[in-house]
Formats: sequence, C-alpha cells, structure tokens
Amino acid sequence: MNGMRKNKLTVLLSSIMAGTVLMSACSVNVDGIGNAFSELGNNLNTVISNQTGNGSVQPEATETVVIETSIDETTETTETIAETEPEVTATPTPTAVPSPTATPSPTPVPQRVDFSDLTEDELSGTITVEDEAFSESAHATDDDDIVLAEFTGNRMLLSSEEDSAPVTSVNLMLDAFYLEAEGVYNRIVNEQYAAYELDPDTTPDTITVFVEYQYYFNGRLLGVRMSYGQETEEQDALTYTEYITFDLYTGQIVFPDMLFNDIDALYAKIAQDIADETPDRRDTAEDYEILFIGTELTEDGEMISSVIVATEDGEDVYTADMADYSDYLTRYARIVFDISAAPSEDEAEDDEPEAEETEETEETESDEESDQTVETETEETEQTER
Repeated sequence: MNGMRKNKLTVLLSSIMAGTVLMSACSVNVDGIGNAFSELGNNLNTVISNQTGNGSVQPEATETVVIETSIDETTETTETIAETEPEVTATPTPTAVPSPTATPSPTPVPQRVDFSDLTEDELSGTITVEDEAFSESAHATDDDDIVLAEFTGNRMLLSSEEDSAPVTSVNLMLDAFYLEAEGVYNRIVNEQYAAYELDPDTTPDTITVFVEYQYYFNGRLLGVRMSYGQETEEQDALTYTEYITFDLYTGQIVFPDMLFNDIDALYAKIAQDIADETPDRRDTAEDYEILFIGTELTEDGEMISSVIVATEDGEDVYTADMADYSDYLTRYARIVFDISAAPSEDEAEDDEPEAEETEETEETESDEESDQTVETETEETEQTER
C-alpha cells in the first residue's frame, strides 16, 4: 500500500515538473498558473490529510520542498517572460515649425530713358570708338512730374571688326568707370525716394549725376579723360576725374614714366613755357599744375599734344609740340609720338667742321671768281689801249 502511494506521489511530481517545463517554453497566463498551483496544493493537502487519518504520516520536508520548488519555478518563469517582452519607446511628437514670413521688397522707382544718341568715330581700319550721349531720370511713384534724380552724359566703348584682346581689355576698364558712376546714381535715387516716402508733402531737389569721356588718339595711343560727379541747382558740382592712356597695340596701360625720363623736369619746363606765353595773366610756372598730356593726329597728319593743366580758375587746355621736348622723351615715346631723335652733342660737334669746310670752299670759289674778273678787266683795258 505504501509502495502505491509512493508511486502516485512520484507520478504527481513528474507531472508537475513536466508542466513547469512546458510553461517555461511557451507564453502562458501567469495568473492562471498561480490558480492552478493553488488548487493543486489544496488537493495535495486533502490527500495528505486523508492519508494521515489512515495512520500514515507524510514527512513535512517532502511537502515543503514540493511547494517551494513550484513557487520558485513560477517566479523564474514570470521574470523570463517579463524580460522577453519588448519595451515600448514613446515616439516624440514633432514640434510644428512656423513658416517664414516673406520680407516685402521695396517698390522700384520708375526710371526712364529720356535721350540716347550713338556716334561712331573710326580710329583705324579695324577699331572704332562708339560714343553714346544719353539721359535718364527717376520719378516719384505717385507723381510723374516730380523728378528725384537724373543721370546724363556720354558712354564710351571701342568696337573691332575682329576679336581683339586689347580692345576687350580697354572696354573693361572704360566700362568699370561707367558702372561706378551708375552706382552713385542708383544710390542717390534710393536715398531721394526714401526721403520722399517719409515726407511726401516736401518735394526734394533734383540731383543730377553726370559722367563724361573725352579721348585723344594719335594712331596708337588712346588717352582718355573720365569724370563723374553730382550737382543740384543750388549746389556746385562735386567731380571725380581720372586720366588714363592705353596702347591699342597691346591693350596695356601706359604710365607717364614709360614716356618721359624725367617727369618733374618736363612738367616744370612745360609750365614755364605756358607762363611765358601768357604774360598778361602775370602767372608763374608754379601757378600751373600739369595733369595730363594727350596726343592726337590731325587730319593733316600733324601730331598735336593737348596739355591739361589745373589753375586757380579750374582746368585749362594748352597745345604743345612734343618735338620741342624730345630731350625728356624715352625711346618708346619717340616711337609712339613719331618723333625723330634729336642729334647728340657729339654729332653736333662733328657737323661743325663740315660747316667750316663749306665756308672755306665758298670763300675759295669767291676768290677765284674775283681773280678771273680782274684778269678779264685787264685784257679789255689792253685791247682798248691798242
């Protein structure tokens, strides 16, 4: 009888162990397992109580071990299931980014071209000067009769029948000066318009921006006087001026020290000559500041140099012949000005003996002629006496 009971207990424990293993291998309801184990414990207690009533005593250690083992395995299974469950991470809600507000752009000031006239001057067989006289203006948006600013003058560029790097280089320099003047005009337009927007009842004075080109060409060198400035009806002009010379064979800028071997001495000589030619003004050489020398070839083939000087009264232009200043010219200047080199002192000394020999020859010839005349007269006298 006791052997049968032991077999039943062994089978019961084996079943419990097998169930525990199966529950560990799959996902189960933990609460349901707990209830099942509670009922199993109650059944065991009932069996044991019945066995005790029949005179058999079940050791307490075995009973305790079975219960503790069941509870520990259940706890481990619960922890395993909990660990295998994936953690749910909260997805952050994106923050709404406000869309940028477009910045309003200012209303452009009405501008118009009032005048444009293009003239062409052929410098050589392939190069032509294009000179455009123009005028444009900017007006108030609400009243076209209110002229805020004006832009006037002339614009100069070169054109060539063939692609020419020197012509392109010169045009870039000429156009850079024009763009600088145009930038001044655009700024004044905006400033005038801003002042008018703040106080439409006050009409601003019209500001005029001007740009001017004046050129001299001698067949190779192109000298240009460029100026721009601004003025109003009540304010005198504020002018900025540049002088520049180009070699159209190379497109390079020609600086004064490339033409003159002693610039200060040459300018002083020219200033003194100008003062001597204008004695009625009672000026001295110090009253004339040489600014620029531009040489041009006339229709008659004559090379004339225009000397721009600054005086207390402003700018004046005088004419000079650079051949008179050949001692101050470099070899390059003699070539581009088409001036022959002046004879050196040694060459002049060598020429003097030749002049003396010529004079002696002329004197000898005169003496011979005199002797012949005397002989002729003597022969006539003898014939008369006979």
